[in-house]
Amino acid sequence: MHNDAERESNAPDHLTSSPHARKEPFGLLWTWWQGDEQPEYPALKGLSIQQSNDRNLMRRYMMLTPADITHRLKDGHRVYLATIDDNFVAYGWSAIGKAAFGSPTVLFQVPAGNRYLYHFVTLPPWRGQGIYPRLLQAIIERESNESERFWIIHQQRNTASRRGIASAGFHIAGQISGTQYEKYVIAGEDEQRAQAGATLLGLPLHHAHE
Repeated sequence: MHNDAERESNAPDHLTSSPHARKEPFGLLWTWWQGDEQPEYPALKGLSIQQSNDRNLMRRYMMLTPADITHRLKDGHRVYLATIDDNFVAYGWSAIGKAAFGSPTVLFQVPAGNRYLYHFVTLPPWRGQGIYPRLLQAIIERESNESERFWIIHQQRNTASRRGIASAGFHIAGQISGTQYEKYVIAGEDEQRAQAGATLLGLPLHHAHE
């Protein structure tokens, strides 16, 4: 899930501003900043994580069209592939520049010094082995020389993603909520991170008591 941001909506104005529009949680916004601790994991035998530009793998495992792949790579997005003993087991993307989340799509701009992590998948036979948090940590390790803040969003109901992100050392910046056509960030305990996250996404910042 993307103020130099634009937000797309095809809804008429009377729908986007309606006080009767149903408001509900959309997801959680997490972040890792330089200086945050990272839990240590024991080595996972055979695990290798590498950045890749292999378009054939992207088409085969990620269900992306050639146009989608070209668009992401042209925008400077990077994909990381995880393998165990040469078996493809997981992947995830790291974005700078143009990024997006949600439906209807929220578009935003990831500035220098930040990275937006998205589209992470662990293949079913390999789930439950701690590959996801290791993949997140590997991306942070390799990109922290050029980025100080990393962001990631997961849908509210995705408890597996929540566990993996938390165990990788990320902190909750806020909850993304709102209506189908209008979203905002509800601040978590860390006001600074919440404000930074709302600014990144180009969304208003609210507080739980509002």
